[in-house]
Amino acid sequence: MKLSLDVKKYMTNEKGITLILVLILIVVMSVLTVSLIGVTATNLKVSSGERDNQSAYYIAESGINLHINSIKENLDKESVDEIIGPLPNETIYSNFEPQQGIEPRAIVTIDETNMDGVYKITSIGEIGNRSRVVEVTFTLPMSEGESGPPIFIPSDMAVFSNSTIKLDGSTSINGSVGTVSDNPGSITIAGGGGNRITGDIFVGGNLNNVISKPNGVTLRDPKVIQNSFDYTLPQFPNFPELTTPANGGPISNGNLHVGPWPFQGYTFSEDAHFNTIIVDSNTTLTIDVGGENEHRKIRVNNLHLRQGHIRLVGEGKLTLYIENQFTFQSTNRINVTHSGDQNEIKDVTDQLNIFYSGSNKLEVGGQSQIFGSIYINHADLDIGASATFTGHIISGGNKVEISGDSKNNTRVLFAPLAKVEMTGSSQVRGTIISKEYEASGGGIRVDYQEIDQDSLIPFFPGNGSGDEETPTFNFELQTPTVEK
Repeated sequence: MKLSLDVKKYMTNEKGITLILVLILIVVMSVLTVSLIGVTATNLKVSSGERDNQSAYYIAESGINLHINSIKENLDKESVDEIIGPLPNETIYSNFEPQQGIEPRAIVTIDETNMDGVYKITSIGEIGNRSRVVEVTFTLPMSEGESGPPIFIPSDMAVFSNSTIKLDGSTSINGSVGTVSDNPGSITIAGGGGNRITGDIFVGGNLNNVISKPNGVTLRDPKVIQNSFDYTLPQFPNFPELTTPANGGPISNGNLHVGPWPFQGYTFSEDAHFNTIIVDSNTTLTIDVGGENEHRKIRVNNLHLRQGHIRLVGEGKLTLYIENQFTFQSTNRINVTHSGDQNEIKDVTDQLNIFYSGSNKLEVGGQSQIFGSIYINHADLDIGASATFTGHIISGGNKVEISGDSKNNTRVLFAPLAKVEMTGSSQVRGTIISKEYEASGGGIRVDYQEIDQDSLIPFFPGNGSGDEETPTFNFELQTPTVEK
């Protein structure tokens, strides 16, 4: 009984309860205080990060605007290279107000895209460890009516020489000829009789003695040339900086070899810089040039075609930059169409432009075919056997030889520093401009054809309008700013 009373007494004793309640309250308040401090600190940290993040974005955007203003200040320059510099390039802007003691900066790069005349500016805004990226694309279209240095070719001019024109055998010219020379015998015709030149004959003067011909040759009376013809080569372009493609398939260490098993065919669809491209064993390298407004660029140190072929697919364009060696062995085909439709032939030919800066003679023989235009910086050119070339030929070399049964639709063969020599039964359809011209053989023909001035724009920018004014450019924002 006593034990039961003691338990009851103990259970009903309320002494010390206040202390327990106070201790519980202190613990609860401490937990709440610590939690509140943690939340506050987190919020402060997040707010600081958001502030820096937003500031980095504004710095990146400012870098874009600064670079755009710099471009606009150069719009009166004569070329895109002078306006935006060599590509890709990088500029660092650091003249911003410090943020919380930290110096912000914007790293701005500009590069080409795969669209003609479209460029991309990328700006990275940095504040401490925070960075944001802003991108924008723009175009630099030329204002209507402006141009670079044009090339003027008189209507119906089949052959023009800065010095002499010599025709032997049964060579015939369907069109006019001209020379700025007035020296006796500057135009010499030998061999068969008849109407060997169907058009007008323009000379520098001395109408009575400048032409030497046998009595059986009938010609129109010569005329003194009225215009001043100072044919100079257009500027040879700087080759673009392009990335080396990754290894894979027939690509190894910057070299592409199509031919050996298992790569008897290969399709490539990127801008790239190769060390060597080899296509052999009657195989084909296919280059996807993309959509109508796309422009593929491939730079290669050495291109060797050994009975190999290059085919273009798509509606875009390809510019091929060849630095050192460009060799043909046997029969090769580049960008060939078998259509007889002249409009389709023109469209296919306009898709390809080649720039060759090597010093070794370019020899195109066999039954090789090329549909495209080429600018040869220094080397000589030899088109022989049954090879055919369709497109403009711009040559800075000393000699251009066309021989054998070669049939060429060259549009414009522009070689103001070279002797152009035709032999065999070779033929040219278009206009030949040379330092000297000589033809000797049976069945040689030069047939003038009207020139599409726009097709010369990649080499002579002024020929889209025929205007000799200094080019000016517009700046057009292509897309809104893209923030990453």
